Amino acid sequence: QSNCVIGHDVKIGSYCQINSFCFFAGCSKIADFATINAGARIVQNIEVGESSTVGVGSIVLRNVKPNTVVFGNPAKKLEI
Repeated sequence: QSNCVIGHDVKIGSYCQINSFCFFAGCSKIADFATINAGARIVQNIEVGESSTVGVGSIVLRNVKPNTVVFGNPAKKLEI
């Protein structure tokens, strides 16, 4: 994707949607079917679970459980 930064040892699963201007710090893991929206930042050693969504401009400081939507700085679970 355009203008994304992917650090060392980052693992991105199958069928993920990675939008522009995202940053993935070293050793982070993005599981299958996850969506990372524009401008999101994933810090080092964080896992984003399967079928999860990270909102626009969010800063992810903690692991994201599967099938979860997080948003904000720091990113927190949204109840939908």
